[in-house]
Amino acid sequence: MSDYKPSQLTMRQAPGATLENPYSAPRSDYSGNSRTVAGNGRVWHEGDELVMDKDAELPARCIKCNGPESKRVLKKLSWHSPWLYLLIFAGLLVYAIVAVIVSKRAKVGIGLCAAHAQSRQRKAWIAWGLFGASVLSFIGSGVADSGALAGIGFLVLIASGVFCALAVRLVQPVRIDDRQVRLKGVCRDYLNSLNKFGG
Repeated sequence: MSDYKPSQLTMRQAPGATLENPYSAPRSDYSGNSRTVAGNGRVWHEGDELVMDKDAELPARCIKCNGPESKRVLKKLSWHSPWLYLLIFAGLLVYAIVAVIVSKRAKVGIGLCAAHAQSRQRKAWIAWGLFGASVLSFIGSGVADSGALAGIGFLVLIASGVFCALAVRLVQPVRIDDRQVRLKGVCRDYLNSLNKFGG
């Protein structure tokens, strides 16, 4: 009579299976970066616009080249209807007050690769340098009582603002409402990696 007992069987554990259940399916260590669905939100594109739910998180890739993300910049974006600019004719102060009240806002974490993060940093220093030059021009105009220096300072100040808006800005909000954010300024490869029309 054999002394065989089932409890003496040596069971081979499947690779990746848990000790509690040797026949469980192997666990994968993969965690992808293509987060077209993040948290409770979605990220997709419609044409050249990136559309995201306000509680979504953008994929961990550079929005300028679709390369691996090296740095994430938290941007506080605001948007209001373009019709609101008509209030400028009533006065800049009137426009500014109304814009602050009615503008929709959102916080978006934007990924950049190392090269584009460095490029943006250099452009930011240039913008600050232009602003500093305008301040020095205004101070010099006061000391020398020179209207020409004041005029130069004013022009350099405008140039610093335009340069900052065009060169340093990462994305342009097209529309922000209570649920979604629409952005332009994202490269085509990045957009093509996302689903279309929220699908």
